[in-house]
Amino acid sequence: MPVSRRLLPIIIALALIGLLFLSWTPNWNDDTFVRSTKPYVSIDYQSATDAPVVNQVIEDLQNRFDVRHEWHIESAQNAEYAIRVEVSQADDFLALQADISQSGSPLDRVMVRGPVGVKTELAGRLVSLVTDEVSSAHKASHPEARDY
Repeated sequence: MPVSRRLLPIIIALALIGLLFLSWTPNWNDDTFVRSTKPYVSIDYQSATDAPVVNQVIEDLQNRFDVRHEWHIESAQNAEYAIRVEVSQADDFLALQADISQSGSPLDRVMVRGPVGVKTELAGRLVSLVTDEVSSAHKASHPEARDY
């Protein structure tokens, strides 16, 4: 068996590794070398009470925000967008409020209210509204950002 025939799989593997490296590297013509155009977001959860229902809603919100594939969840000092989520309960009603700020300046306030029985729907609605707000603000301030 000739040597070139034995080296063919190795050459193909090295060529694929080289292509993988080239696809991973940033755009060398860009000055910033930004690998991602996703927004960097920090989320702070607060509640006035320690009721079990409020804690369940906060946990639900944390889980929903943590699985957002279109965001980078960062600490407050590294994030461009800061979201402060406050959950409160009065009698049989829940109030979920999110204050959104971009680079330190207030952007918007989103509030969802409803009975305790629909707490998962309220959490889903708040996450949807906050996601839409951050996405539209990010697209407006970063025109190079791709659609999510």
